[in-house]
Amino acid sequence: YVGGRLMVDAQGPLSVTWLEGSYAFGFDIGVASKLRIGASAGIKQFTLEGTQLNPAELGDVVIPQSIVGTAVTALSTGVYLTGNNPGTRATSTSLGSSAELRYFAGFSIQNLLEPSIENILLTPNSNNLESRDERTFILSGGYNFKLDTRMRLMPSVTIMTNGVSLPQASLSALWSYDPISVGLTYRRFDQPSVESVGLILGVNVNTNLTVTYAYDYPLLSLNGNGDINSHELVITYLIKAGGKNAPKEG
Repeated sequence: YVGGRLMVDAQGPLSVTWLEGSYAFGFDIGVASKLRIGASAGIKQFTLEGTQLNPAELGDVVIPQSIVGTAVTALSTGVYLTGNNPGTRATSTSLGSSAELRYFAGFSIQNLLEPSIENILLTPNSNNLESRDERTFILSGGYNFKLDTRMRLMPSVTIMTNGVSLPQASLSALWSYDPISVGLTYRRFDQPSVESVGLILGVNVNTNLTVTYAYDYPLLSLNGNGDINSHELVITYLIKAGGKNAPKEG
């Protein structure tokens, strides 16, 4: 499978534009399970608008006074295990999942190279610690409950960590009525008082193309004005290896 995504994330004066392409191949395990192995590569553009900063002490040469940015290489990899209901054929639905999907479990590593983003600062940090786009380990899993011929409910959990801080947990519930999907998420960070909620909307345009929108709203005391949030638009197009005469996935 071949796919790609464009993401723009803004958190106050810092914004990230992320463009990447991905490729994955899979093989059957038993009668109704499949293991996929994939990788993605792309570019991340970090932009810091120093004009929006309001430092307690003026004149600090480390704090930018203008718009600065840097571009880094984004490289990720992962494995993904799915199981279908025995005796059924898989069909694409919103968020790229299978209409007959029974369960999924995945593990991935983002930002394998852990690139430096020190260029958005005017001078190195005084503590000699370099700012980097941290490597992240992600473990996820979920189960798809078939409510009727077109309706599904899929609860899932995702755990993320950089290997240093305490893990971040995310709980989600996705309700779908083919070809539409609607979901809610609740995310808890490494600090008990820091969390966020989110909304997911997806549509299966056709058997290969899906479009998904996700909105995340942090429940932070610093977000009293409500201007800290993130929007993500994911467009996925699947190309079946082997051409149009290749057998259907099952």
